[in-house]
Amino acid sequence: VIVCSSADRLDALRASAAGKTYTAQSGDTLREVARKKLGDFRRWHEIYELNKSQMSGPNALREGMVLVLPADAR
Repeated sequence: VIVCSSADRLDALRASAAGKTYTAQSGDTLREVARKKLGDFRRWHEIYELNKSQMSGPNALREGMVLVLPADAR
């Protein structure tokens, strides 16, 4: 069994992003971005974890913000 700390997991998520980004549009939410780009609105927290350094909270998405996405994003 391999146990990873939250920091290790976050680093792995960041590394897996491999340059995939999305520029937030007016009216976007993390749930909507997750639905459009990951195929499942319930994965919004993965996008938040990759971008929380530029967000004050999960509802702080602003138009024009460039979001890093998980590697399997469309």
